[in-house]
Amino acid sequence: MKFLIFIISVYLLFSYQTERYYIVKVKGGITNVKSGKTLAQGDEINPNDQIKFSDGNAMALVVSDANKKYTLKLPNTANNVGLTASVTNSLIFSKTKRTASRGIITNAAIKDLKEFLGNNQFTVIGNSLEVKLSKQTFENQSIEAKYDLSGKPFNKEIARGDTILKLSRADLGAKSSGEVKLYHVDFYQSDKSRNRVDKITRLDLNFVDENAIKDELKTIIGVYKKKNYTKPDMKAFLMEYFIDFYGNTHEYILSQFIDKIIEENMK
Repeated sequence: MKFLIFIISVYLLFSYQTERYYIVKVKGGITNVKSGKTLAQGDEINPNDQIKFSDGNAMALVVSDANKKYTLKLPNTANNVGLTASVTNSLIFSKTKRTASRGIITNAAIKDLKEFLGNNQFTVIGNSLEVKLSKQTFENQSIEAKYDLSGKPFNKEIARGDTILKLSRADLGAKSSGEVKLYHVDFYQSDKSRNRVDKITRLDLNFVDENAIKDELKTIIGVYKKKNYTKPDMKAFLMEYFIDFYGNTHEYILSQFIDKIIEENMK
């Protein structure tokens, strides 16, 4: 029995050490100590590689040939002398969140904004997103977003004509390009007829560059095409990747976005 446990342990250890990792996105600077090369999108890294982070905020998003997703960050240990650590010690496994990627994803009007937006983070791909609201639920209602912009209170009505919720960089005072995170955005629902205001949720609202997300997803497709992934399997993984790392989004819009990328890159 002990021998069997030993064999299984050796097998699992060997499997982990031979897992290959691929860089999907990098923030800040991370350098392979041996080669001196700065890690870039699409690079392959090995478990035992020593890497040096430019600072404590540098990080990367990583997928492996074992269909797993990780964040690569400087570990909080006494061994990371000079911002240097091994790849193995720097990986943080990402537990997959639920998506509807294998079911039916519809563009039905939203009835519950708290469920749709969530309470952690919500991400818009591109400059703006328009969300259909249920007229029956939101008739005579207004939706407002409030947060601190450069240290000053900022608020904006974001529901239009009772049936459209618009999340826009321009309307919310965010810069017009690149990745932007608006922290601690409060959403309120006002009933005009009863003069009542209710808080819907608080979350971080992200805007991400459409082309940058395309490049991330194309990088992943390049890794898994070699494993003969079917298009449905690829879509499921890409949906999970986005929601794991970027939080809630409009799943119908994300689904359409990913379908197009798969058709263009999995001929």
